[in-house]
Amino acid sequence: RSIEFAKKYRVPVRVLSAHGQGEGTLIADVADETARLVTGVAVVREEARVGLVGLPDRPGVMSEIFLRLAERSLPVDMIVQDVGQGGLAEVSFTVPERNLADALEAGGAALKDLGQGSLEQGTGVSKVSSVGRGMRSHTGVAAHMFRSLAEVGVNLHMISTSEIKISVLVDRARCEEAVAAVHAGFRLDEEQAEGPGVGFELPAEDRQAVLSEREELEQDVVDRLASMEDIVVSDVQSNDEQARITVRDIPDSPGIAGAVFSAVAEGGILVDMIVQNESRADVESERRASLSFTVPR
Repeated sequence: RSIEFAKKYRVPVRVLSAHGQGEGTLIADVADETARLVTGVAVVREEARVGLVGLPDRPGVMSEIFLRLAERSLPVDMIVQDVGQGGLAEVSFTVPERNLADALEAGGAALKDLGQGSLEQGTGVSKVSSVGRGMRSHTGVAAHMFRSLAEVGVNLHMISTSEIKISVLVDRARCEEAVAAVHAGFRLDEEQAEGPGVGFELPAEDRQAVLSEREELEQDVVDRLASMEDIVVSDVQSNDEQARITVRDIPDSPGIAGAVFSAVAEGGILVDMIVQNESRADVESERRASLSFTVPR
């Protein structure tokens, strides 16, 4: 809460250890010209995936599922819902592997109430995330991360994004290799690093427009805060200037996501949301995946 409050008011915060004399970590705004596009890589090792397939594609279904999880106080991490097709939907989510049995029980209870659908699970997976503000200002950040993983042959089971994070689900046996590949790809071992070798940085006026919009929103949130301790969701936004593109039946192999988003990045197009769910076997028993993303309309 203290960090959130400091962020709202642009207050620099230095975090120090009580057990040492180091200089600690400074948390503060940095100028755009010195800010890295990606500032770090994170890994959650002991993840498990739960998939609910063949769900009715109608309002209230997701609420029913996640209400069951909330009743058991289960922590949910990545959530990926495919675009509905033929009146059916599919959702996958990850939980800590120690909570898998409870999550499967909750998912089964939801399917029983819904009257249709089937349950899947996947173990031995880890989540690898790149963190930074780059997706808001450079078209090639996602493509560069996916290409870095493809170069070492790491396949992606799921993809989800936020404004400052790109997360992928990978085989746990490859997670250290995946972290090292992303770290090296963004040259995080160097004091200063050039931008990705694919895509374009937004013009200065466009970057400033994004920043001004964020500052206006944050100030509005601050003005309406009665008590920071009461805040669970600090704001709700709606953007009706988005368009969605879905690419179906793509091969489930390393490099496909990198190829798709390299093409988009070279077109100078800024991608917002990226969603990829677990692949499915087709009639020839080959694994095929679907990939959805949003761009300005």
